[in-house]
Amino acid sequence: MYYNKISDILDQIKRVHTREDKIAALKLNRNNEIFMRILLYTYSFTHGKKHYPIKKIEPEVAKNELSIDTNFDIIDNLFTIFSVNSYLGHETERQVTKLMESFDKDSQDIVNMMLKHDLECGIDKKMLIDTFGSNFKN
Repeated sequence: MYYNKISDILDQIKRVHTREDKIAALKLNRNNEIFMRILLYTYSFTHGKKHYPIKKIEPEVAKNELSIDTNFDIIDNLFTIFSVNSYLGHETERQVTKLMESFDKDSQDIVNMMLKHDLECGIDKKMLIDTFGSNFKN
């Protein structure tokens, strides 16, 4: 089965318990470009912890207007900002928080998991390297 929504993919991976089942779910969604980019931003060596802050961004409100599935370009720009400037100053933090407020709660949660470098579904770098190769792109 192919899961379109990122939150559905992560829920499916979280629900299975064996390593083999998690790998099967990863492989099943290897053609989902947004999912693969999320994996790269979260776990890749080249996008590692040194490039953006490990910090939860907690907007005051989720307006439920945008989702990570349909507006990934905004998230992509957000992580580009973090890779260029690893220091999150007050103005940048304000802008990021404002951006995050326009996303629905599921998307905000996914971005926060990406910032912490853990999608909280029982996968890690080693599993991704074993599944997709060293750059996760196979």
